[in-house]
Amino acid sequence: MIKMKLKLNLKKISTVTIAASMLLLAGCSSGGSSSSTSGSSSGFNPSSSFNGGSDALSFSFEKSAPPEKIRDQGMETFAVRLLIKNEGEADIAENTGYVSLAGIDKSVYNLVESSKFIPQLDGYKVQGSNTLDGRFQYVIFSNLKYSGEVLGSTTERLIANICYPYQTRASTNLCVSGDTSSYVDEDLKICDLEGNRNVASSGGPLSVENVKQYPSGASKITFQFDIVHNPKQATSTLYESGSIGPNCKIHGELPTSSNSRARQNKVIFDVTTGINGLDCGNDNSVTLYDNRATVICSQDTSGLEEFEKPIKITLDYEYFDRISTDITIEHLQR
Repeated sequence: MIKMKLKLNLKKISTVTIAASMLLLAGCSSGGSSSSTSGSSSGFNPSSSFNGGSDALSFSFEKSAPPEKIRDQGMETFAVRLLIKNEGEADIAENTGYVSLAGIDKSVYNLVESSKFIPQLDGYKVQGSNTLDGRFQYVIFSNLKYSGEVLGSTTERLIANICYPYQTRASTNLCVSGDTSSYVDEDLKICDLEGNRNVASSGGPLSVENVKQYPSGASKITFQFDIVHNPKQATSTLYESGSIGPNCKIHGELPTSSNSRARQNKVIFDVTTGINGLDCGNDNSVTLYDNRATVICSQDTSGLEEFEKPIKITLDYEYFDRISTDITIEHLQR
């Protein structure tokens, strides 16, 4: 009799244990997402859109091109080879950018063609879990020689300028609603009409940061974002779109001219929401101060339901940079 009671009790304990285990497994199978979707975001994740980074074109002199030492009186020919690689995500179209040599007396160096086009350079691409590296090309200046004569030896600095158009793309999302005056029930809202928004920028020296939005009327939202320049070195300079030309001159003038400096740090931006009633000012351009500028836009939301809306931001600009190397010219005794 005691054995039978013991068996029955063990059977009850086993049943309770199995039931508890089933409940535990059911809770685990939900993936930890058992919270209500009311008031949560739509799951839009702009960080998956781009690989990011602050690089654009990288360039460097190839080893021994130019050589460290050359002879004077035209006794030695040499070449300048520049390796250029697109480290960002924008594509460089054929014949839209330039490489130019400067800092030397071109006639003495027999430099007939001091400016050359940059070949097409596609940027790197993110395709699912795969990444395609950006393309690289060589720009070569051949048959240079120092035709002058020096006493003993002298060292001169050869400068390579590079200038090209570039573009940064960014994605973020806004919370829109036809009634932005207030929320009747906080638990039933779909998204937040006020606060910071996630944002992702494509790889390039300019990025879009600090996206914020807030209601500004019964059927209108205002949002703002920062355009930030991340220069790699002191010579990295922004110019307004359409400024550059051969020899990396800015509308035909040297970068050091007052007219060229007046075109520095100007960026053309475009905002696409896909909704009528967007206003970002009369002129879709902005000038950066201390490598930063803020753009403020308003969006009419009359007649819309409440939802999250992905938007696109595009920045167009010209970029200028330079590198240098020293060449020692030695006198040839005859």
